[in-house]
Amino acid sequence: MNIEKEFKNLIQSQVQTLDEDSFINKLHLERKKRYAKNIGFMNVVSAAAFLAIFGFALVKDESKLDFPALGKPIIPISAIVFN
Repeated sequence: MNIEKEFKNLIQSQVQTLDEDSFINKLHLERKKRYAKNIGFMNVVSAAAFLAIFGFALVKDESKLDFPALGKPIIPISAIVFN
C-alpha cells in the first residue's frame, strides 16, 4: 500500500457536504406540508361535527318529519309497532 498516494487522493477529493440552506428549506417545506395536511384533517372533522350537531338540532322532534316528495309523512321508528 502506498500511504502517500492515499493521502494525496484524500486531499484532492472533494468532500461532499450538505448545503445548509437547501437542507433548511427542504425541512421547512416538509413541515409546512405536514401542518397543512393536519389542518385539512381538522377542518373536515370540525365540519362533520358541526353538520351533525346542526342536523340533530333541526330534527329534534321526529314526529314532524314530512317529505312531500314521498307523498306521506315519515313515521318515527319509536312509533312503529313490531309484531
